Amino acid sequence: MVYTLALTVAVFPALLFILTNGDIMTKFGMEIVEEISDERNMGDGVWLYFKPGYIWQREVHQIHEDTLAKCKAQFKYVTVCTCEQCVARQIKR
Repeated sequence: MVYTLALTVAVFPALLFILTNGDIMTKFGMEIVEEISDERNMGDGVWLYFKPGYIWQREVHQIHEDTLAKCKAQFKYVTVCTCEQCVARQIKR
């Protein structure tokens, strides 16, 4: 299951922080996450893909964990990214 947060915010503003299965996203998460791919039903956990300009542990532009709660616990390792890929995506927006 893939959730696009921009659509969620535009169509369901009252549900800004609540995802389909009842998980709650933090305000910081809503600011940095562009897309959520919930693959728990396939045994592959949850993937949070960042908006341009953010990186996790200075390595990748997403977080992958077993649960959304574990993903949110990793937010403390997210920093601003100015790599070529992020800069190019920011220009396109």
